[in-house]
Amino acid sequence: MKNILVLFQRKWDEIPLQRAAAASGHELQFFHEGFDLFSFPSNASLLTFDIFRFVERVVEKYRTQKIDAVVSSHEQFGAMAAVLIAEKMGLPGATISGILNAQNKFLARQILAREMPEANVPFAAFPYTVRHADEIDLPFPFYAKPVKAAYSVLARQVNDFADLRRHLNFFPWERFIIKRLVRPFNDVLARLQAEEVNGHYMIGEQIIDGFQVNVDGFAANGGVEILGIVDAV
Repeated sequence: MKNILVLFQRKWDEIPLQRAAAASGHELQFFHEGFDLFSFPSNASLLTFDIFRFVERVVEKYRTQKIDAVVSSHEQFGAMAAVLIAEKMGLPGATISGILNAQNKFLARQILAREMPEANVPFAAFPYTVRHADEIDLPFPFYAKPVKAAYSVLARQVNDFADLRRHLNFFPWERFIIKRLVRPFNDVLARLQAEEVNGHYMIGEQIIDGFQVNVDGFAANGGVEILGIVDAV
C-alpha cells in the first residue's frame, strides 16, 4: 500500500486519481489537504492562509501516518507547499529554489538569458506602483504580466505608459486579493532572503510573433520526459 498526500485538489484531479487507484488494485491510497481556491466557502480560507502554518499542521497531522509521496497540480499554493512538506517529511521532491525559479517569471527569464539566450527576449521587472516610464528598462509597446500569477491573469500588451497605468489601476478589494494570493510566495522568498523582485512586481517582455503552445513534461533523475504539446489558443 502506498499513501499519497494530495494538496489543494482541483476538480480535474478527481478522475485521474480515481483511475490511478483502480489501476493499482487500490494499492494507492490518497489523502487530501488544502482548500479549493475557486469555490465558496472553501476559498474564504485565503483570508487567513499562512503557508508555514499550513505546512506545520500537515506534517504534524501525518507524523504517525506513513506517507510515500506528496503531490499537487495546484500552481498557486500547492507546488510550494508540497516541496516544503516533502522536505520536512524526508520525501523525494523538487527543491525550493527550483520551484521559486519556475514560479518567479523574472528569475526564469534571468536563467534563460544565461543558459539559452537564443530562446529569450528583452525583459524588465518593475513594481505595481511604478510611477514613471523611465523606471522601466524596456521600450513600449511590450507584453506585461505579473512576476507571480497563474492562468495569464493580468497579462496583456500595453502600448504606452498611460495604457500600463490603466491596466494597473485596481479597486481596493482587488489589491487586497492580489496581496493575499501572492503572500505565500513572498513569505517563502523573505525567509530565503531572496525578495528583491517579489510577487508585487510586474515583468515586461518584448513582443514577439508566433504560435503559442504549452510544452508539458517533467524532469526526473537527470532526464526530461515530455507529456505532450498543447495549442494554447
